Amino acid sequence: MSVLFTGLMTMVAAQLFDLSTFLAMLRRVGPAAESNPWVVNALTTHGLPMLVIGKLVVMGFVAALSVVLART
Repeated sequence: MSVLFTGLMTMVAAQLFDLSTFLAMLRRVGPAAESNPWVVNALTTHGLPMLVIGKLVVMGFVAALSVVLART
């Protein structure tokens, strides 16, 4: 197993754990508990589904960028 694959899987796991804790915090406390103003703005403007899609898009971008940089 390559270091790149291990690193990518670790990043994906960390992002999914971050998403799960965010969803739990959102259910318990609400949007006011989030300290990142970009996340609060995206949540209130576009809703939770778009926020999750945005997180998945960023994960894909980081993974693709990592692969490209590892090959150069």
